[in-house]
Amino acid sequence: MSATLDIGDVVQLRSGGPWMTVSDLDRDRTGHKRVHCTWVDGRSQKFRIYRPAVLEKLNE
Repeated sequence: MSATLDIGDVVQLRSGGPWMTVSDLDRDRTGHKRVHCTWVDGRSQKFRIYRPAVLEKLNE
């Protein structure tokens, strides 16, 4: 992932899928960057943590 991500950015998996909002950025115990994402699927809110390399920042 070449673009710098910030909280509030809209991203998508490089392989496709729903648009997601970056809700937090941190590192795991080994120091790898993590991106916390949230999105709505129907009526339920979903949440998942990804490595930055699998995400693509979208232009809104």
